[in-house]
Amino acid sequence: MTYYFAVQNRPALAVFSYSRTQPLDSVSSRGNVGSCPLVPFNCRPGFSCLWHTPPVVAAVDVHTKTMDLALGAQIYAILDTLSYFGHTDELYAFTICGVTMYGLSRPEDVTGILDGAPWTHGMDFEHFISEVMQKFGMSPEAVDEARYLPKPGDACYIENNVTNPRHLTLIHFVEDLYKRQFLDPSNLDSLSKVFSGCLQETLQSEKLDFCTRDYNGCLYSIGAPGLRREVSLYSLVAGTMVDATLRSLFGPYLHQVEPDIVDQVIQFNAHAWILFYGLPDFFGLAPVCEPRDRIKAAFRAFVNLPEEQRSEQCFAFKHLLRWMDVLGIDNEPRIGLLFLFFFAGVLRRKASLPSRIFLYLPTVKTSIANEQNACYWFVAHIVYDKELLDIAREEMEPAWQSGELDVKHLTSNCPRLDAIFSETLRQRTNTFGWRVVKEKTVIRGKELQPGTPVIIPMRVLHTNKRLWGVDVDEFDPGRFLNKTTARQPYYRPFASGPTYCPGRVLAKRETYAFLAILLRRFDVTLLEPPASPGTKQAFPLMETQRPPTGVKGPKPGMDLFVRLDELVTEKLI
Repeated sequence: MTYYFAVQNRPALAVFSYSRTQPLDSVSSRGNVGSCPLVPFNCRPGFSCLWHTPPVVAAVDVHTKTMDLALGAQIYAILDTLSYFGHTDELYAFTICGVTMYGLSRPEDVTGILDGAPWTHGMDFEHFISEVMQKFGMSPEAVDEARYLPKPGDACYIENNVTNPRHLTLIHFVEDLYKRQFLDPSNLDSLSKVFSGCLQETLQSEKLDFCTRDYNGCLYSIGAPGLRREVSLYSLVAGTMVDATLRSLFGPYLHQVEPDIVDQVIQFNAHAWILFYGLPDFFGLAPVCEPRDRIKAAFRAFVNLPEEQRSEQCFAFKHLLRWMDVLGIDNEPRIGLLFLFFFAGVLRRKASLPSRIFLYLPTVKTSIANEQNACYWFVAHIVYDKELLDIAREEMEPAWQSGELDVKHLTSNCPRLDAIFSETLRQRTNTFGWRVVKEKTVIRGKELQPGTPVIIPMRVLHTNKRLWGVDVDEFDPGRFLNKTTARQPYYRPFASGPTYCPGRVLAKRETYAFLAILLRRFDVTLLEPPASPGTKQAFPLMETQRPPTGVKGPKPGMDLFVRLDELVTEKLI
């Protein structure tokens, strides 16, 4: 049976479907998506259940509102299907817009794929990489070139070259660079030091005008710079973290050619799922298009600079651009690769972009979006709970013993802070992995057909009551005070296997550094709601309407607002 969903007061374009394997006598639905109720139009046992929607929204609004809500309906539909069958952990199939996909709901199946269990040999990850590259604008020919393995006699096969000594394909060279940048101790320490310095520079009262407006679009307050500021926590975290990430990777150069680069990256992060899921951009009217194009223009200016004028760029970008010079890659594909590399390092690590731009995009997007959202929830839980705030201050104090922040001490000597961080990632990680069945595969007696995509929802590992207990939905850092919990096979906030996130160490350092500098420099107080003096703000809910691409931020219009009183004694740190 197929169910078609659309959203009330949204055009019929926003229709999605899913299938159950047997007819139902009634339809189980959550009844609403966001603030827009689903309205039943026609439903009979054994037949399709339709939802009526009067088409009343303008074309531009179709993309920005309808797509969000309809995809939310799709996600709820899948959840309702699993609920109907009693969360049996069985493999299931569903159809969206005529495309059939398999979904995993058993934690052991998810970890089996991540760990490369023998029964997964028929699953292909490379197909997904090629598909994403083409979604970001690389031609099939450009993808083939990126997969080409240099051979003796080729112009790019250079003996004893220090840039690509193993003669890797361009795709694997980028992957190797990413690991060398974020896992090599020297490169990691250098990047971490620059990042912390940028945080120190930004987290000062007189420089916080940007976070008096939250990036969900709600004006909170703007006042004259002083030692006391009332700010949006999400804006504070997003603006500060993105700025520090850009400066630590590119130096000051992107800011020089595009003064609004931080906000453009934040806006791109919010809408990059449109590109990743291959949705139409409505002739350039989709909200992802303008920030994408402005970021691309900034990257173009960066790439065109002579290397001596890019002396503050990070290790990975320096060597990537050098190797593309050796390969003779044209300028636009080079920009695409940089774009891909950058954004993958900043959602999980996503349309029409030139090929070089595409390659940088996934790296930057994944890293930046995941990092800023994970940091937001981490800090939000701490400032919302006085007990957690006291714990954070107490454990972080020794890291300042020398007068300067020792980030390595923070990440290795704060067990209760680690527990808060681990629980934050358990609750907020909402990543989907993908494979394609390339040959007949059998999972617990069920045969998967070749050519069919397989969705691997990481969230099923972290929300299973059998694994985590009946209080799985509660935020309880205490469950991670036993360090073996974070090492158990069903805790995978950074995935594992071939998709294990190399940026995991840096992400933790940067998140801890943000909190340490914030609490060292400011007294942080949760504000009372203006409309309800004497009460406590409601803790923000996680955004659920858009397709998952990593750690999700708060729902639009939801945030925490805090007062920052700068401590004069720390003014000159």
